[in-house]
Amino acid sequence: MSLGIGGPTVSGPETAYLGVWFDPEHRGPGVKISAVLKNSPADKDESRLNVGEFILAIDGVEVSNNEQIWDALADKAGRVVELLVNDKPTKEGARTVKIKPINRGQWSNLLYEDWVEKRKRMVEEWSNGRIGYIHIQAMSQSELRKFEWEFYAEVVGKKEALIIDVRFNGGGRIHDELLTILKRRLYALEQYRGTPPFTQPFQVWQKPTVVLINEFSASDAEIFPKAFRDLGLGKLVGVPTYGGVIGTYNVTLIDGTTFFRVPVTGWRTLDGVNLENYGVKPDILVEHSPEDNANENDLQLRAAVDLLLKELDKK
Repeated sequence: MSLGIGGPTVSGPETAYLGVWFDPEHRGPGVKISAVLKNSPADKDESRLNVGEFILAIDGVEVSNNEQIWDALADKAGRVVELLVNDKPTKEGARTVKIKPINRGQWSNLLYEDWVEKRKRMVEEWSNGRIGYIHIQAMSQSELRKFEWEFYAEVVGKKEALIIDVRFNGGGRIHDELLTILKRRLYALEQYRGTPPFTQPFQVWQKPTVVLINEFSASDAEIFPKAFRDLGLGKLVGVPTYGGVIGTYNVTLIDGTTFFRVPVTGWRTLDGVNLENYGVKPDILVEHSPEDNANENDLQLRAAVDLLLKELDKK
């Protein structure tokens, strides 16, 4: 059984983010913008930055692609800063851009939204619009509500199959609610005179479904895919999960400096297998290399799409 231990973090200057990536090949002067993150400060009309432009200075301090850029952005999140920007790495003809950087949490949220949006587009393109895609970031009540909205608004009645992605999901506890939604079975059709029939239960889902898992799927994000497969709801694609299935509660020392996550609840299958250290194995093993990850070559997602398309084509 595992035991988690944590303590206070050491605070220091927090780096702010403009919403751009820098070209590592450009050595200066300035930093060259290689990409702009959607919905970031650099993606707004009043503070827009463009790919290929150069940031030459921040609040009057000249910067290059080294520690200077991060020193200049330290503790600037939420505060307006002035950038000197040009389409060439010289000050002549440069423009001034006023921009309000974001903090690390906001940057991470935008990165996540961009990651999900790209995968939705991939699935839409590869399946010609036949397959839906939903990523569950954590097994929390807010993510459950988000799943329900996407499921009923974008998938049921509109798609022929579904990919549920719990990769990089660290857990929580909504597996039972998710399974209850997915295992509902059609038992009747109801019809008002002169109108098309509709299902009972309302908006039931009985179409092909695949769950994506990886080595960062942990805790409830392991219980869910294991039960999903055991209930015959579909197959799993990816690599074995983390193997960290244990229920804990937090205990804090009296001085408040350290907390412990004490294991109290175990999970076992009906045949007695302890899911802690188990690691749920996929039906179809698809590994990602570091190069695949760096280039966003999502072989696991592609394999899930191909699997569902084959299943749909059999019908």
